[in-house]
Amino acid sequence: MASNAIFLPVLSLMAITCLVWSYMYALRLPYLNALKIDLQSVNTSEKMMSAMNDRVNYPAYNLNNLTELPALFYVTCIVAHLSQTVDQSIVVGAWLYVIFRALHSLIHCTYNNVMQRFIAYLMSCIILWFLVGKTLLSII
Repeated sequence: MASNAIFLPVLSLMAITCLVWSYMYALRLPYLNALKIDLQSVNTSEKMMSAMNDRVNYPAYNLNNLTELPALFYVTCIVAHLSQTVDQSIVVGAWLYVIFRALHSLIHCTYNNVMQRFIAYLMSCIILWFLVGKTLLSII
């Protein structure tokens, strides 16, 4: 299997992050405009979050999530590529990780059912730790 195959799931997760970022602003800007909130009055993330309702904040919370554990995913994929240890299980695992992160984002940004969101998150974490472990074992 070509080790470059690992980069399609990586780019897909980056695209999901871009979509969540775009959705966040698509909700925030009209909300701020409709309530005529002075932007200077919400000059920190805490003030911004407190100025809006939960529904408008969901994408921002999710965007934060997409900069946490996914960082390990990106690094693991790069290490697997550089060490030439990418195999079918790594690529399939990477795709499963992206699918569960996409599901987590969809739930989090829309109706936000905590149990469903947690299950998607937990599944993505189990897959991530598999990827980290397999990559580590492949290079030692």
